[in-house]
Amino acid sequence: MLAFCGNFVLKSAFSLIFSHGDPMADEPARLHQEITAAKRLREDLAQFFEDDPQLAADMIEGETNLNEAILAACDLFHRDKCAVEAIEAHIQAMEARKERIKKRIDGIRVLVGVALEQAGRKSVETALGTATLKSVPRSLIVRSEDEPDIPLDYWKMAKPSLDRKRLLADLKSGKTIKGACLSNGGQTVAFTFK
Repeated sequence: MLAFCGNFVLKSAFSLIFSHGDPMADEPARLHQEITAAKRLREDLAQFFEDDPQLAADMIEGETNLNEAILAACDLFHRDKCAVEAIEAHIQAMEARKERIKKRIDGIRVLVGVALEQAGRKSVETALGTATLKSVPRSLIVRSEDEPDIPLDYWKMAKPSLDRKRLLADLKSGKTIKGACLSNGGQTVAFTFK
């Protein structure tokens, strides 16, 4: 069973998470009310169902709208999860589009440069702007097969990064490692959808 924190903290958490003008923003508040009602009912009737958890669940279901509130929260969770996945897919699509457009920009620059050279002109003024043929300073070219021949003075050493996966595995196997430890764990809610 999830531990309940004080009502103020719980209300604050709900309002911080769900108060962005979303029409479903009332669902967490409703769930909070039902949690409070279920908790109060459970405390008031504890003596009657100490040894019968099913009776407790039935009484809470019959006297509160907790199940409906949890259903609404599950619906909101599912919608938010789908929205995050859709946004991530859209970001990937936009990143791919950005790369295609950048390649097109480079291609246009090359084509206009060739056109200006062929026409023997340094620039052409248009209604949108001016295309000017400019000299470009020399740039570095390093073929990947030649990289090992370049002296170490020209190499940057990568900043070390923490191997969290290995650290976790060693801690789980019982090793004591200064500066790191395992958390106490806890509980979470798992959602499964049909």
